[in-house]
Amino acid sequence: ELARPTGIRQDAIWADNRHGRVLLLVDRVLSSRRCLIVTGYQDFLSALTIIIDSAGDLEALEPNSIRVVFGTNFETSRTIGGAARSVSEEARAHFLGARGLAVNDLADLRAILALEAIERGVIAFRAYDSDRASEELGRRPAMLHAKLFVSETCVLAGSANFSNAGMRHNLEFMDDVSAYP
Repeated sequence: ELARPTGIRQDAIWADNRHGRVLLLVDRVLSSRRCLIVTGYQDFLSALTIIIDSAGDLEALEPNSIRVVFGTNFETSRTIGGAARSVSEEARAHFLGARGLAVNDLADLRAILALEAIERGVIAFRAYDSDRASEELGRRPAMLHAKLFVSETCVLAGSANFSNAGMRHNLEFMDDVSAYP
């Protein structure tokens, strides 16, 4: 019987959530001064929870330190960024239950700590715009499916979305492509 490791070696260059947690590789990216995350699936609360756990002191970061681009698979598309409100206003409404949505667990509730960082622009969210992609590419792409995690010193690519499930539970694969010359 194989033991189920929970961590990953500090020098590891890949993870799959069975032999090592994908999140521990992604921590390398989030703990840097600047990072870009591209994910096909939008789980806003998971993303905020991961950022809070991994990025360190959000108050010490400059604007645009953490940039997240969500693709076309939206779990929260009816609430985040809708109704002509800013993401920070929408997040506040979500957390306060203004739309009757429940926060699922303590980790989701902790995500409210990121609101100030969102308002200051430390954390910047964008969503894939299929109309703009169509204009730029001359055709309508079906979706944004990429999963990239980029910092000044590390580039990760793989199958894991930027969500609690993708980072911790699903059988995924993440590779540190910057480890290869």
